[in-house]
Order: sequence, then structure tokens, then C-alpha cells
Amino acid sequence: MPTIENKDNLKQILNDPKSMTFLVGNGFNRYVSKAPSWADVLKSISNRICIDNSDLNNFTFSSGMSFPEMFSIIEAKHDLESRNKVDKNKKSLREEITDFLLSEKEIECGFLKFVKDNCSNIITTNFDFRLEECLEINSTKEINSPSNDNVSKSSHYYYLFQYFGKNDGPKVWHIHGHCKRPSSLKLSLSNYTCTLDYIKKKLFVANGDNKKHISPKDKEGKWVGASSCLGQFFTDKKLVIIGCGLDSQETLLRELLIYKRRCWEGNDPMGYYLCTKEEIRDNQGKEVFFNALNIQVIEFDNYDEIYNGEIWE
Repeated sequence: MPTIENKDNLKQILNDPKSMTFLVGNGFNRYVSKAPSWADVLKSISNRICIDNSDLNNFTFSSGMSFPEMFSIIEAKHDLESRNKVDKNKKSLREEITDFLLSEKEIECGFLKFVKDNCSNIITTNFDFRLEECLEINSTKEINSPSNDNVSKSSHYYYLFQYFGKNDGPKVWHIHGHCKRPSSLKLSLSNYTCTLDYIKKKLFVANGDNKKHISPKDKEGKWVGASSCLGQFFTDKKLVIIGCGLDSQETLLRELLIYKRRCWEGNDPMGYYLCTKEEIRDNQGKEVFFNALNIQVIEFDNYDEIYNGEIWE
């Protein structure tokens, strides 16, 4: 599946930063600052909230339950306890989640330098602002993108029309929500389903009373949601995916990638998935998924090669 040719193709794309968008996951956080895994976060939350439920306290993640399902169970338990205990100072479950996402000391790496030098756009699934801190971006101010959607500021999807960064520098978009807006965090199965439904309504070109789905040739500003985070994900930009597991439980991202494939024109790769050899080995499901979407897999010997290797020079 992965070949030397794939890596050469990636180098060509990196020479034209405007033709691509980075999709960055929690693997980046774990590399630069030893952040906890998502499994560790959910276990800690379940131990804190579900103290009377030994099944959750001693739960070991396996193929039998996805992270969104686990969060839905924790949320249901939390809501039930909240009904029985009135505590005005009690944090919401989403606020509890943000406590586990505090930044630690980060390290420099070639990937970060590349992003800084090339003013790249980044879509991240991370809720925290470690990326912004590493890129020296002010994470206290959200910047509204020009939008023809007039989405309400109170909407749970308002974050899709905001980014952190500067017009002349790298920009970070949080496709799963972020800590500044705890209500925006996409965690449960219902969150994923509702978000997917909302996003799909933005993926068409408005022409009077007629509506058609987007294609890569539709320029920014001509389709609903084009100036949002979705404008970086779809159209003719290739995705460079780094630090994202994209396992079967990543239902929202996987569905969006499938939709992007439907819009994609031509035989050029739709994206590149950077991973270690161990990560992709013997994972037939991922192999079939990436092949079907024309996403080329780039294997590296270790994580240092991914984040700090010669590919970024």
C-alpha cells in the first residue's frame, strides 16, 4: 500500500502549501507535550463522576465500545446524578472535560516550523489550544470568517465560522469545537449525528431556488458555508492528515471524508495519511478505507520522523 512514490508525491504537495490543508489530531498533543490519550481522559472523568459504578471505574476500552458511546454513557450517568443533587457550583460535564486538557510544556518540531513559515491552514479535532500555543497564536480571541450564513452566536455550530490566527499567518479551525465554548464540544453519538446533519446542509451551492451539491471547482463564496472551516476541508484542497487515528469510531470525520471523495474530481490523491509502520500494519479496515478514498498512506519508522523528520525541511 504505501510506497516511496507516495512520499515523493507528498513532498511535491508540501512545496505548494496553498494546495493543501492539515488535519491534525490528538497524536500531535501527545508528541509535543505528553498529553493524555482520549481513553485516559474518559477513564478519569468516569472515575470522578461515576464513583458508584464499578463497571465504569474498571472499564477497559476495546472494540466492544467506541469513545462516543462511552461518553454518552458517562453523560447519562452525570445527568441522572445532577437531577438528584442540586449544586449551583457543580461544573457541567463538558467543563470537567476541559480540566483534563490543560497545556503542558511543549517542544519544537519540524512540522510546527513548516506551518509557521508557510502560513498553513490547520483543521484540528482537538478541543484545547496547544496548537495555538505552539504556533504563538493568540487563543483568547476568535476571528469571525466572512460568512454568507449569518449563523447565530448562540449556535452550537458558531465555532465552524471562526478561527484562531491572523490573515497573514497560520490559522487553526476546531472542527469538533473548543474549550472556550464547552457547549460546542462534539463528544457523544448524538453530537456527531446532529453535527453531520448541520454540515451537510452547508454543502450546496445556492442559485435562486435551485441548490446543488458542491464540487471542487466551486470557488469560495459561492456555496453555503464556504468561508467556514468547511471551506478548508472540501473543494480542491488536499488533506495532509497527521496525529489522527481515524479508527472506525471516528464516525464524523470518516463520513466527511467519504463526502469529500464524492466531490473530488480526477485521479490525484485526495490526501495523505502520515503514520508509523506499526500503526497501519495488519489493519485491513483502514487499508480498505484509505484505498477507497484515494488517500495515500505514508509510513514512517517512528513519531520523531513524522513530526521532526526531513520531510519538513
